[in-house]
Amino acid sequence: MRRTAGAVTALNRLVFADLPPSGLRLRLVRGWPWRDPELAISPERLARADRELAPAYRRVARVLTE
Repeated sequence: MRRTAGAVTALNRLVFADLPPSGLRLRLVRGWPWRDPELAISPERLARADRELAPAYRRVARVLTE
């Protein structure tokens, strides 16, 4: 069964009902001072992680488009 835009919107409202509005969250995050990252991941390690997670990405995409 394919999800309609209305169903996805309703799901988003349910999931984010207890959170501040997106604009308010964005303003809050943009107000934080810049910090240099404390952890760096090499491109090779990032690619390996993407390969390991690829099956999960596909499952999630399939569920969202059903």
